[in-house]
Amino acid sequence: MTEGPEPIPDPFSLAGRNAVVTGAARGIGFAVATRMLEAGANVVVNDVDGDALKEAIERLDDRGHRVVPVCADASDRTQIADLVRQTVDELGSLDILVNNAGMYEPTPLDRLDPAVVDRMIDVNVKGVLYLSAAAAEVMAPGSVIVHISSLGGVRPPFAGLSVYHATKGALDSLTRDMALEWGPRGIRVNSAAPGGILTEGKVQVTESPFFTAEQMDQIMARALSRPLGRMGYADDLATVVVFLASPAARFMTGQMVLVDGGFYLA
Repeated sequence: MTEGPEPIPDPFSLAGRNAVVTGAARGIGFAVATRMLEAGANVVVNDVDGDALKEAIERLDDRGHRVVPVCADASDRTQIADLVRQTVDELGSLDILVNNAGMYEPTPLDRLDPAVVDRMIDVNVKGVLYLSAAAAEVMAPGSVIVHISSLGGVRPPFAGLSVYHATKGALDSLTRDMALEWGPRGIRVNSAAPGGILTEGKVQVTESPFFTAEQMDQIMARALSRPLGRMGYADDLATVVVFLASPAARFMTGQMVLVDGGFYLA
């Protein structure tokens, strides 16, 4: 038999699905939560910043779906367990996990701050690992995990972000291993890797004392030399995340999808 299953009537719909989006008070996470609500999902909006989370909830249009705010540190194992438990208690299931929470800070190799290095690894790697594992324990077949990776994990766009890039390379590796281990249970795991997305986090580079004005000019010139000729926006990534979480991507797992306007090719 070669026909396969019946076509899905609306393959991009998330109707009836319950999602968790971490780091969702602003930037990419907020855009993802917005698009998931539009696609029909109920969404647990998580962030470690309680004030920013409250503001985000006030700005979100729930479109008739459930929005549950959960203030929690997605790198703390106790709070991770509480986040998963609260999601199931409030919504009945956890069908989609978007690991967006992350730390982004310059780390020149000759001026390493051990506290920054440790915190970045805790948030960007260990937190994602433990939260994904906790989510997988309660996920039913057909569930999905989407990590937010980075172009820097496969091709550093410029020097000075060594530890951040290393954490995203680790995340890409975890994506493949999680896909292998959890695929037989019907759980798909993919990542969306932005490159040059304009969010509030850009000030970590543009206002960093580690980069001179000349270096910033070079960084921006190269960023704008990508084939599509512009920087990206949070919604450019959010729509790809919704695709990966949807039945439209039902035969994709273990993949890292670049969302970089062609920067990798430049």
